[in-house]
Amino acid sequence: MEKVNSLDEETIQELIREYKEAKGPADRAECYDKLRLEYINILTTHAEVLAETLAEFLTKVALTSCRFDHARVEYNVVIYLRCETETSLNDLRKLVDSGELGKQFVSMMRSLVGQRVIAYVRISDEDFTVCLTSLTDGID
Repeated sequence: MEKVNSLDEETIQELIREYKEAKGPADRAECYDKLRLEYINILTTHAEVLAETLAEFLTKVALTSCRFDHARVEYNVVIYLRCETETSLNDLRKLVDSGELGKQFVSMMRSLVGQRVIAYVRISDEDFTVCLTSLTDGID
């Protein structure tokens, strides 16, 4: 974790500033590519630490008998998990409600961004009910 936290935040901030100040689409695209390449460098350099925290997160999820489906990143990060049994869905809910999945997610994100992260991990009651209903439909 120390390795990731010590990455050059000044370089990232400078590249972000350059991107925001770029004049025209060509300059902006060039700045975007520089920033992307810097993140590739960071991820490559710190792959061992990142792999460790991601593995811990995936292990917690796998023990619920759910599996990672995909993620969507926009203004927030949404992770989609696939639970195929009522037991796995209930196990996932317990993991979320205990705060353990949130702690693992924060650790994973902190490793990626190298700074303090605040995360809110939840399954809404409505989503839980929809998932539970879809798993139990047709079961007598």
